[in-house]
Amino acid sequence: MLFSLTTPAWYLTKESSKHRQVAYKAKMLGTELAAFPLYAREFKDEERLELRKSLADRFFGQELYGTSNSKADNSASSTEQIKLLAEMNKVTVEAIKVQQTLLGKKE
Repeated sequence: MLFSLTTPAWYLTKESSKHRQVAYKAKMLGTELAAFPLYAREFKDEERLELRKSLADRFFGQELYGTSNSKADNSASSTEQIKLLAEMNKVTVEAIKVQQTLLGKKE
């Protein structure tokens, strides 16, 4: 009886930990991308292009859980990546709006 009670608790704790890690990673990604336009505006155009290339290499195509052994894992990971990319696009648009607002106030 003890085994039947501890096994589901162990499994749910393990899954909860995975989800917390993914949520933390997504939050950090959103924070970093939101700060990018303000950080990059001080650089020259060539340096900005290099930064964008390195960001693309870092953020696109990454796996959320680190290991994916089956097609089901790949589709779940792809779904999560699509959600993260959509969130990243929203954050980028908001950052551009803030930047345009700041530039509009300077003029």
